[in-house]
Amino acid sequence: EELAADRAFGLKALRAQVQMPRQRQQLDRLAQMVRPHSAINAAVIRIRARDELLQEACRLATDVGGLFGAGSWVVDGTVRWAWMKCRAGQMVLDGETLARLDIGDGSGPAPSLSGRALRTGKVSVCADLARDEMTIALRERLLARGIRSLVAMPLIVHGKGVAVMTISARQPAPADDGERVRLLENVAAS
Repeated sequence: EELAADRAFGLKALRAQVQMPRQRQQLDRLAQMVRPHSAINAAVIRIRARDELLQEACRLATDVGGLFGAGSWVVDGTVRWAWMKCRAGQMVLDGETLARLDIGDGSGPAPSLSGRALRTGKVSVCADLARDEMTIALRERLLARGIRSLVAMPLIVHGKGVAVMTISARQPAPADDGERVRLLENVAAS
């Protein structure tokens, strides 16, 4: 009986040691999102000009959050297109920048991740560009640049999508990353 208790204790301690690196990795991932979230919230209070705020949010996502790239597109008056306003990091080369995003007209599936985010008003995530089957504008070009995951966050003002910010990373996002999505939704709601 005592041997069984010792064995159970040893197994429990071993499991805890095995899980510790994974838990540390999860905490590091969340911290990577919390730092820019706090900085973006501070920028929202400090900066009043829309374009300047979008540029700062992109810079914070890459410089503070350590993401590969970030870009912001502003919805035009037709609500069919969004135009590139600013970017930071190494999203795409200058000659390859997608200047205009098709949001779609609502009659069919959204033509892009950003279009989906703007039409639904919710953060849209492509966890792995190489495996996910959702429609992604410039998928092959993004993969060629080493980008593996994308997130599109709609910026909503008075219930209307006015802009979208996309962030990209070189590694696929974990499938069970609900905490990160909730943090991104908070950033978008700011």
